[in-house]
Amino acid sequence: MYFVERSMFRASIGKSWLKSIREESRRFREEIAKAEAEGEPEVLRGKGMNSEGGRIWRIHESVSDTPRAPGALYAQNDRFLDVRTPFDEKRGYATIGVLMFSWLAYSFGFWIVGTIIFLIEREGSAGRYISGAIMILSCLFMLVILSPVLYFIFRIETFVQRRLIVRFDRINRKVYLHRPRYAGGVVALDWEKVIVDEHEDGADQIGLPLFLTWYPKDTPHKRGEGLLLGRNAHDVSDNRHFWEFIRRFMEDGPQSVPRQKLIGKIPWPWRPLLSVLGTQRAVFESRHWGMAFAVVLMLPAFALYAVFQWISLLLCWEPVFPRKIRKACGESFLAVLQARGIDLIAWSMLGGVIYWLDATFPTLFTFTL
Repeated sequence: MYFVERSMFRASIGKSWLKSIREESRRFREEIAKAEAEGEPEVLRGKGMNSEGGRIWRIHESVSDTPRAPGALYAQNDRFLDVRTPFDEKRGYATIGVLMFSWLAYSFGFWIVGTIIFLIEREGSAGRYISGAIMILSCLFMLVILSPVLYFIFRIETFVQRRLIVRFDRINRKVYLHRPRYAGGVVALDWEKVIVDEHEDGADQIGLPLFLTWYPKDTPHKRGEGLLLGRNAHDVSDNRHFWEFIRRFMEDGPQSVPRQKLIGKIPWPWRPLLSVLGTQRAVFESRHWGMAFAVVLMLPAFALYAVFQWISLLLCWEPVFPRKIRKACGESFLAVLQARGIDLIAWSMLGGVIYWLDATFPTLFTFTL
């Protein structure tokens, strides 16, 4: 789920796996440093014009008469907005792959070991003992090598915070990012230093989320920050209205924007299915009936994917900002209690799923030697 954010973070610190990406990241950082030395951030925020002459959005200029943020907010009050990121529900692939491959690999390994032990007990020769020991050690070595790799992939979207949160704090003029540590961790950024990577004509916004950036000298850790925000745009105006909603809230106050329906945080089982089907919305809106028919045929696969997305959500924990940020935003300890209450509900559902699987498939969690 957080693969994009993790990749962006590792590229920003020059620790990508691929040498080509490391080199490209190094060149990009050099270009950013050169742009900073030439005063490009001030030009972008002051004149609202990029190096190609295109007008970009600024925090003091309105870009829409209809601010809105449908399906993008976790919280909205007089002090702050909690906003989603576009990949919050794009999870489940790693979970289904790792769980199924792990079960098959470990079951096969235990079967081999059990077969060898059975043959040794029946035949009882020195050669079989030696070959059996070699095969058992080979299986153990495979599991020792395989387990960390599978766990690393599994941890990208499980045993981690259930969602990324971007908080726009109107009172303190801050933007707080809540991410896993491997994707950059929690960081506080200045609202006035934001650069909106969108053009006035909006021609390049179809299918893309809102993208906000901060130059290295404008961040506390002196690394550039890139932030994908909200949902993927369905048309050229989505990001425009969404940015105007955030801009007005931060600049003009909460009374300047309409109340939006908030996203529920409890991972009910139907939410993943709705999110998976929501990704196909553009197909039906385009009225490409051939593609729509293909989507209908793939509904069983979508349902299976939704199940593993739900399991991934149940295996995570609800994030809360550190005490210092909560205090600055006027939040009490009640926010922590609410998050842990959501976790109890989610983990209770996970326990119910495990109990049902064990009762329905008795051999699923046992290895018969």
